[in-house]
Amino acid sequence: MPDETAQCVPVEELIYLLRAQRHDFLNHLQVILGYLQLGKTNTAIDYVKTVSQEITEAGRLMQMPWPELATVLLLKSRQAEENETNVEVHLGKNLERIGDNPEELVGIIGDIYDLICYQLGDCRAEERQVIVDVDEEDGAYVIKFSWPQGSNRPFDKFGLLAHPVMETARQNFRRVELSDQEGKVWLSLYLPDGSAPR
Repeated sequence: MPDETAQCVPVEELIYLLRAQRHDFLNHLQVILGYLQLGKTNTAIDYVKTVSQEITEAGRLMQMPWPELATVLLLKSRQAEENETNVEVHLGKNLERIGDNPEELVGIIGDIYDLICYQLGDCRAEERQVIVDVDEEDGAYVIKFSWPQGSNRPFDKFGLLAHPVMETARQNFRRVELSDQEGKVWLSLYLPDGSAPR
């Protein structure tokens, strides 16, 4: 039986993600070794604690019952960070049934992630931040993206809504909501009824 994750995420992108994680691991070891060689033991300990927390958060994402979504979020987050976009992924506590979703939703989520990062391309470096929340709300699972509107240009809400990726999202998700308030943009994707928590 073929690996379903490989069907929705190209093998080349999975290899890219593994290479990137290997590079990070080696880099962390070099930093720790450098601190220890300089006699900065406390700094090395603090660094290990910080890295440990990051690995714990990534591990929680990898244990999500929907592995295809976890893979796409890890991959897109890494690509965004390489383009100097800060990314945070927050997971709710009640995600036991989130895996009961059509595979094509993962590709749409990845395309939306790319579209958001493209919108942030003209923002100043300190404004390039994407927050992804995966949680349960009002009896349904929802994936929420939020990002700053940016000070260099006005947010083009209608342009974003008219994009073909958004049209595909409207056809496949139960509900798609877009709002802008207090300098931030919020995009909520409500998963189909079959994945509602019990």
